[in-house]
Amino acid sequence: MEELKRRLKPSERKILRGIMHLKDLGLEPTMDGLANYLYGELNEGTYPLKDDEGFSSLAKSPKKIKNKINLLVRYGYIRLVYDEELDERFLYLGEKGIEEAKKTTLKSNKAKEVIQFRKIK
Repeated sequence: MEELKRRLKPSERKILRGIMHLKDLGLEPTMDGLANYLYGELNEGTYPLKDDEGFSSLAKSPKKIKNKINLLVRYGYIRLVYDEELDERFLYLGEKGIEEAKKTTLKSNKAKEVIQFRKIK
C-alpha cells in the first residue's frame, strides 16, 4: 500500500509539538487533554500547566483540534495507544510526527495586558 503524504499546516505541527512538549514534561496526553491544553481551557487536569509555554498556544476550538488530531492519526503522524487499566487512549508520536514536531515551536496566545491609560509626562 502506498504511504499517504501531505503537507502539514502550522496548526497541525503545533499539535505534534504539543505532544512532544508534554512528553518532555513526563506527561502522556489523551485527545481531550491535549485539545484543552492547546486551547487554554482551564480545568483540574490543565490547571497545573496554566503557566507552561504551550498552554493556550492554538487558537482553535477543542473540537477543531480533535478533528486535526484524527487527521494526523490517519496519516500516521500520531499513534493512539489504548490503556486497558484506565480504559483510555493516549497519544504518541510516530516517526514522521517526531520529524515534523521538531520543525516548529510552541508560543502561547495568551492575551497581553490591555493598557487603558498612562500618566501624563
